[in-house]
Amino acid sequence: MKKEGSLKIALSILVIVLITLVSLGGIFVQSGNIMKNKLPDYKYGMDLKNTNIMNLEIKKEEASEETSEENTEENTEEITEENAEENAAEEENVDKEKYNAKNYNKAKNIIEKRLKIAGANQYVVRLDEQTGNIAVELPTELSSNVAQGIYNTGKFEIKIEDNGEVIVDKNGIKDVETSINTQYADLPEYGSIVELNYTFTKDAMKKLEDIKNNYEMTIEKKTETEDENGQASESTEEPEIEDRKIGIYVDGTALYSETLSSFIKYTEGGKLPLTIGGYQHDNEKLEAALQQAKIYRSFVMTEDMPFEYTASTTANIHSNISMKSIVIVFALIFLVMFVFLLIKNKLPGIFGALTISGFISTLLLIIRFTNVELTISSIFALAVMMILQFAYVIKVSKEKSSTKEFNENTFGYMKMLIPVFLMSIAISFAKTIEFIGFGEVVFWGIIVFSIFNNIITRAMLTNVKNK
Repeated sequence: MKKEGSLKIALSILVIVLITLVSLGGIFVQSGNIMKNKLPDYKYGMDLKNTNIMNLEIKKEEASEETSEENTEENTEEITEENAEENAAEEENVDKEKYNAKNYNKAKNIIEKRLKIAGANQYVVRLDEQTGNIAVELPTELSSNVAQGIYNTGKFEIKIEDNGEVIVDKNGIKDVETSINTQYADLPEYGSIVELNYTFTKDAMKKLEDIKNNYEMTIEKKTETEDENGQASESTEEPEIEDRKIGIYVDGTALYSETLSSFIKYTEGGKLPLTIGGYQHDNEKLEAALQQAKIYRSFVMTEDMPFEYTASTTANIHSNISMKSIVIVFALIFLVMFVFLLIKNKLPGIFGALTISGFISTLLLIIRFTNVELTISSIFALAVMMILQFAYVIKVSKEKSSTKEFNENTFGYMKMLIPVFLMSIAISFAKTIEFIGFGEVVFWGIIVFSIFNNIITRAMLTNVKNK
């Protein structure tokens, strides 16, 4: 029995050491000329990251020069004080209809939707309801790619270029997909490429079918010449024939242009595949092109912005809390716990301290693999779970306690944690990310507490005391 007990203790210590080394160090494998960690990275919240704030100010519409000249030159004599008051009142009404809290909130909601579509899971959007100005806070590593153009109007049109007729707008797009095509990734002359695939609605396809059957695919190329007096005149030569063109425009800027006949052919299956950025072997350029494609997708999947914004970026905001300082604090807490257990419970206390290390290391691994976001509140929850394990170990590692007492204490803790477990599930569905992080850490912490202590801690401490 003593040999069996010693073996259980040795195996428990080995498991704890392995879990701790993997959790704190990682699992590294050779990949080419470098070593890569196979464990997923921790997902940090914005309160533990450096961020940038982009300030968006509404670009107010200004009166045209022609209107201004008419008011100052031609109609100066006719404008009376009464007319001036009427004009001012009319302008104020127009401003109230457009520049109001409803449209300000609409703009904020559109930006939030676009950020989510563009792949920004971490952001804070603040609205000044008096002015309509918006502040967008993003982690520094995301701000340069995600924020660019996210505040643009986002007007999407597919139109014939020679007459400006709009064939399809964003209402005619059912879905947009973005992806990286790696079919030719291994070929030196090609590489990977970003794809942007539009799927049309049935109504849009009917419109394209109508164009196919009723529109001329070519037009006469208009050429103008100058007569002897330098006046423009139509050419008397036989006109050239050219293919009609159709283009995709975002806020008036051409994203794609093709002959009408080719466009009809490409879209026969109800989809239009586009490429962004060309073939690349550079991963950074590929990611930048993919991010741009996601922003184009966000324009189609959201409404047009109610007004234009101008953007300015503030200086980088540094987090006041570093992960290094958090690790040091946790190490000091563990050291205090170790000394306390050694003095109070002697040899079982030392083994009990090892179970605290194993418990926290196991919980950190779970946090990595489940993508729990580490925020200040989730770090606090981690400290709470560490203290819970410490309090549990104090009870079960008493030098003279029996196996029966160990089982009773463990069952008592499990029973006590049931309502806390249910509460953590409810908190995990909260809308605020700080509460979500706290709830998720407590949720996984209680699960790890139940499994780890019923297997590892039991195998170690019951056999130490029996010896």
